Amino acid sequence: MADMMYCGIYMGVILSGILLLNILNLFTFKIANRKLKFMHRTTLLQKQIDYYEKHFAKNQASFNQIKRIIHDTNKHLLLVDKYIQEGQFMKASEHIRLVLQKVDDPCHKLVTGNLVIDALVNPALDSVHQENILIKHDIHISISHMHIEQYDLCVILGNILDNAVEAVRQVRKTNDRFLHIRIFTNSSSLIINVANSCQSTVNLKSTWKKEREMHGLGLKNIKRVTEKYGGHLHIDVKNCRFEITAVLPFLE
Repeated sequence: MADMMYCGIYMGVILSGILLLNILNLFTFKIANRKLKFMHRTTLLQKQIDYYEKHFAKNQASFNQIKRIIHDTNKHLLLVDKYIQEGQFMKASEHIRLVLQKVDDPCHKLVTGNLVIDALVNPALDSVHQENILIKHDIHISISHMHIEQYDLCVILGNILDNAVEAVRQVRKTNDRFLHIRIFTNSSSLIINVANSCQSTVNLKSTWKKEREMHGLGLKNIKRVTEKYGGHLHIDVKNCRFEITAVLPFLE
């Protein structure tokens, strides 16, 4: 009888220990998971800050260039007037076009009214433009209808653009490089469609980035945000063309 009692006590201690270990494991997992989410959120926020700083620096440079042009406006007008007086109308016209081009170049920025989209798309367009990549973008959004959290929009759009730009850069023939960005809203959803050239050997299970784990995490985060809003994600790869479409229904 005493042996059975001790056996019961022994089993109770063991079960209690196992239960305690499970509780500790669960607690440790929750802490690690929170820490991972915090680190990921911090990384994304820092990335967004970097985009804002870069965007501000470029705007500041553009503003300074425009100030220089305005400062020299009188000189330009005197030169144009001189050309006209001498009957050199073609030279006058060429100089006017040159001045207008200098003013237009720094001002040619995407302005949608959505800070996240502007801050992410503009640097992406600038980076590929400097590398002689064919760019097309068609962005039409209604801010009043777009009920998407800024953090989620930053996650999904930032990762999609990063992957697209990285893939285009891997294409060896510069004449085959292209990047097409379409972002628009309807009455119920935000649609992000990005198509880009890629290597013929591209595989969805592989990666273009050196840091494969981060690339995989990026795709997972794109899917996670899409699922959070009850949307759907479609990826199509064929004929050296990679296309991704994410549909995010608006939250009520």
